[in-house]
Amino acid sequence: MSSKVSLAECVDYEPERVLAAVRQSLEPLGGIGAFVGRGQRVLLQVNLISGRPPEDAVCTHPTVVRAVCRLVREVGGVPAVGGSAGGSAYRRTSSVLRVSGIADAAAQEGAEVLNYDESEGRDVPASGALMESLHIAGPVLETDVLITLPKMKTHTLTLLTGAVKNHLGTLPGPRKAELHRRFPDPERFGEALLDVYLARRPHLAIMDAIEGMDGDGPTAGRVRHVGLVAASADGVALDTAMCAACGLDARWVPTLVAARRREVGVASLDDVEVVGVPLENARRRIRPFAYPSTYRLMAHSWFPSLVRQLFAKHVGGSPKPYIIADRCNGCQTCVKSCPAQTIAVVAKKAHIEQRQCISCFCCHEVCPEQAVGIRVPLMWRRMRV
Repeated sequence: MSSKVSLAECVDYEPERVLAAVRQSLEPLGGIGAFVGRGQRVLLQVNLISGRPPEDAVCTHPTVVRAVCRLVREVGGVPAVGGSAGGSAYRRTSSVLRVSGIADAAAQEGAEVLNYDESEGRDVPASGALMESLHIAGPVLETDVLITLPKMKTHTLTLLTGAVKNHLGTLPGPRKAELHRRFPDPERFGEALLDVYLARRPHLAIMDAIEGMDGDGPTAGRVRHVGLVAASADGVALDTAMCAACGLDARWVPTLVAARRREVGVASLDDVEVVGVPLENARRRIRPFAYPSTYRLMAHSWFPSLVRQLFAKHVGGSPKPYIIADRCNGCQTCVKSCPAQTIAVVAKKAHIEQRQCISCFCCHEVCPEQAVGIRVPLMWRRMRV
């Protein structure tokens, strides 16, 4: 079995150039009409991790959202744009939609904007790998066609934020934090993310890889020019191909490890058919992405969990978030986003109780002031991938 991944070049976010690149990326897949019929409701699932402007390369770029909305309308579909932001246990989603420019982009194309935190969700059966059921946002379950619009970024916990992980945003409000709390280990969290992805598998994935992020993504890394729009009906294959294009080893991405084990999609590059921009051309042009500072040899899935725990306890510890006091304004974003409830504001500054910290790095992701750093022990820094 093979899956097709289509790559199209796009040098910047000029609207007409983005529209042409998205259209070009879909042509080898049969065009948008192969996925959307006249009168069908189409939901675009965007990346809404944090309220940052488009140039920060944190959320799906609004120009990509506009382009997909326009193509959906061209074939008679009815587009809507939705998501649930990181840390949205206290309803950050409306602010993130506004600050990211996504709400305006959707409105300009006449698309409804859906805040999953304000909608009715319901429990649906899960694949059973870790959970028997999942609480998914109602709009995700009710739409005729689901298109996911991920952003190409590294991630401090899962190495890659891509098409599979983007579906964490289909869990409304505190459900995302609950998943982190229940499954803090990267491998088990990867399995849980795959369960979420399969609960309402997207019909199409279109990745915004014009500007991506490497290093300590998904919000505090370095903006990297990639110059691609990528599309596939198989989100697993899309993530696999984009790892190869950007110099990340897909064998170390927990969601893709889980997909290979469970035979979900195509997670082997040998079975991915890349069309459009040749993969080797992309590899030569894109300087390999820097790995997150948290990602080192002892984090890899082939080390038994007990070995990793003993190493962390007796040899070098493990990466932990810490508060950069002179940046912290005491806004409590991290407090309200912490799955383990280990953060409190003391003397107008956030404080992390390290003994209870599960190293999910949610605080690092959502801090609007980038006042949460990551302390990496010396042994981890020496054991580079």
